[in-house]
Amino acid sequence: PLVVHVTMGNILALSGTCFLTGPSSQLKRMFHKSRKVASIFYLGSLGVTLFLLLLPHFLLRGLLLFLLMIGQYIAITWYCLS
Repeated sequence: PLVVHVTMGNILALSGTCFLTGPSSQLKRMFHKSRKVASIFYLGSLGVTLFLLLLPHFLLRGLLLFLLMIGQYIAITWYCLS
């Protein structure tokens, strides 16, 4: 449940900033030259996390989800610092 809550919180935060700044402005800022790699890493980790959450249980699923959650935090920190 922790990974689900963190991922949903990150999606909600991203949606909130998109609502406040507008979608085109948000995308323009996210894919600026200095933030492009961090944004792709962040969105990719969110997408892969959601995909793994929808799959049935398999060996090491919990570890992969935990590492992806850590990856989300690293990517958003990298994004904020760039």
